[in-house]
Amino acid sequence: MDWILIIVVSVLFVITACVGMIINQRNLIVMLLCAELLFLAANLNFIVFSRLHQDFHGQVMVIFVLAAAAAESAIALALFVLMYRQYHSVDTKLLSNIRG
Repeated sequence: MDWILIIVVSVLFVITACVGMIINQRNLIVMLLCAELLFLAANLNFIVFSRLHQDFHGQVMVIFVLAAAAAESAIALALFVLMYRQYHSVDTKLLSNIRG
C-alpha cells in the first residue's frame, strides 16, 4: 500500500513541476528547480518499481539520473551566473537578445 502513496507523491511532483514551469516562464532559476523536481519524480518511480520487481536495475538508474541532474544543475547555474553578470537579470526575455 505504501508504494501507491509514493507513486501518488511522484505524480504530484510531476504536476507541480509542470505547473511551475508554465507559471514561472520568466525566471530561469525557478524553471531549473522545476526540472530538478521532475528528476526527483523519475527517481522515485525508479526506486518504487525496482523495489516492486525485486530488481536492482532501477536503483542503478537512479544513480545515473542523479549524476546527470547534478551535471545539468552545475552547468545551468554557471550559465545563470554569467548571464546575471552580463545582463544583471536572469529573465528569459533577455535570452532573445543573445547572439551566438
